[in-house]
Amino acid sequence: MTLLLCLLAAVPLWTQQRDLWSDDQHNGRLRGRVVAADTGRPVARAHVTATALGAKTSPGYASTDLVGGFEINNLPPGRYIVVASKPGAFLDTQYGQVHPDLPGKQVSVSAESEAFIDIAMARPGVIAGRVFDEAGDPLPKAAILALRQQPAGSGHGLQRSGFVTRGGGTRIIFGSADERATTNDRGEFRIFGLLPGDYLLMGLPGTPRGADRRPAAIYFPGVTDPSAAARLQIGPGQEIANADFTLRYLPTIMLSGVAVGPDGQPLSSGSISLHVSGVEGLRGLTQVATIRKDGSFRLEALSGQYILRARHQLVGAPGSSRYSGDLSVAVPLTVGDADVPGLFLQLTYGAMLKGRMVFEGPAPPPSTEKRFRVMVESGTPGAVVAAGRNADDTFTMSGIEAGPRRLNTTAPPGWTLKTVVVDGRDVWDLPIEFRDGVAVENVSLVFTTVRSPLSISVEHARGSAAAALAVFPQDPRMWHSESRRTVFRTITDNPLVVDMLPAGDYLVAAIADVAAKSLDAGDVKLLERLRPFAEHVRTAEGLTTAIEVRTIVLPQ
Repeated sequence: MTLLLCLLAAVPLWTQQRDLWSDDQHNGRLRGRVVAADTGRPVARAHVTATALGAKTSPGYASTDLVGGFEINNLPPGRYIVVASKPGAFLDTQYGQVHPDLPGKQVSVSAESEAFIDIAMARPGVIAGRVFDEAGDPLPKAAILALRQQPAGSGHGLQRSGFVTRGGGTRIIFGSADERATTNDRGEFRIFGLLPGDYLLMGLPGTPRGADRRPAAIYFPGVTDPSAAARLQIGPGQEIANADFTLRYLPTIMLSGVAVGPDGQPLSSGSISLHVSGVEGLRGLTQVATIRKDGSFRLEALSGQYILRARHQLVGAPGSSRYSGDLSVAVPLTVGDADVPGLFLQLTYGAMLKGRMVFEGPAPPPSTEKRFRVMVESGTPGAVVAAGRNADDTFTMSGIEAGPRRLNTTAPPGWTLKTVVVDGRDVWDLPIEFRDGVAVENVSLVFTTVRSPLSISVEHARGSAAAALAVFPQDPRMWHSESRRTVFRTITDNPLVVDMLPAGDYLVAAIADVAAKSLDAGDVKLLERLRPFAEHVRTAEGLTTAIEVRTIVLPQ
């Protein structure tokens, strides 16, 4: 009797364990090994993450053991991106990744099955060296920054680091701890964890020595002009160990002058900014001063090429109810070794842009009013004049500096810009000529909820592990770094669907073993090289257009 009761009591527990085991059998298991790509040795204590494509479930996690092995159990069937990470010692590496800038492979996990993979982790790059002062002594507590060269369309040049000077003081802006270092008492620095790429190395000494001298940003191998700096090319696991150079304090060069309005009268307020020019991506290196009550201004600078820009907020221009906004001017300036007095800046009203936003589809709710905006780059690179949507769907923008400029827009999810019409002519992605004191009117920005998807099937070339897709306009006038009609995508799905482009004529090319993020929409020479190999396609509004392309090797 006692034995029978024990057996009956054990049945629910056995049944529960059987049910749990049965549920697990509907999932899969992922096992593998993580090794160093350069030596093949096991990587212990690496973190491995398996993330399902398109799933809302939590990723699977595991840590490698002392021989680099890992196991992730109970994974629902599907396709997974598997990434191994060990910060500092290795770069985050995706399974099947042959280069840190290229995508890896997806892993298929089936029910009641086991998948086994190897992940070869790449080591990061290192730049190390010593810095000295003008006397040849080691310079401690100097800031050293490694700035990675990026395409203009993907991050505008040299990435994530820079400095801004205000009132003679210097404020360092760091993006990533792995891209900067501070020298020790021997003047030594070591910047590790670097992704492969081309770097510009910048050093900045500490506190200025004397009122007439200031710390200069010095670029390896010891120049003040960033356009003359050496580019350091870092490959996976590569170390540059002798990046030695001298930092110094340079005599202060004073810039001074007066800022006046369109009527020639001195302005009583406003801002003056001095922007480094000549090197894409160094737009963050800027000095700022204010316009005094008598219209005068003073700036300290170093030798180099700049854009000097002045702005003054204006509410109701004298004698005109037509203009309101900002007065501005931007002029190129070369600074040598001597003070530059007597600068004369006459600010102008700039041009106006007036128009209406037109919506094809259901009217957007009033809550989205501020999310529709139109922008024009004006003055220095990165400086934007913007306007929002008014309650009656109109917009007005003033203070646009003269010259050929393109429009850009933002819109809430679900809406996309279809066309920009000026006096009946479609000018989206084409420059509009602005003239000082003249309004460009009769502008219509047409937004739509209708998509014109482009479905692209890619046939990979033999031996190709990854590829980037390039979709760009057939009209070369639309090739520029801010183009919204040029798209670079990593090919992860096949077919890959691009659905945010307006209907029109496009060229499509798939480039083998190239990272999409390394391509630049403003690289006209690249698009010229791709054009003979690209397939032409014409998309129609509201319809899905399918095309097949084969990967090519990027022409040199």
